[in-house]
Amino acid sequence: MKIYIILVFTIILSFSTNAQCTEITADTTYYNNSAFFFNSDTGIVVSFQGIIQKTHDGGLTWDTTFNFNLFNSRCIHFPIVDGDYSNIGYIGGTDGHIFKTYDFGEIGII
Repeated sequence: MKIYIILVFTIILSFSTNAQCTEITADTTYYNNSAFFFNSDTGIVVSFQGIIQKTHDGGLTWDTTFNFNLFNSRCIHFPIVDGDYSNIGYIGGTDGHIFKTYDFGEIGII
């Protein structure tokens, strides 16, 4: 009886966890490596080709904000400062490159 209850619970749990993800179909030809969302609408992705794209509508449309050309962007992170995301973010790539943005990834990456 215990095995039956555990089996039923496992099946129900697996169905409920599958419904929590929704695929976003973006109109892009880039291979995205990492995504970071500030809230349910605003997010940034970095691509294998060095492209940074930003959305303000939950991923329905994407605008290119910066192009590193041949730089392979691997990850992006914006730390939380005083309970909110900082406008300063970090983008890491291959060969130890790290770039810093001061404006939520819009422009001015140094």
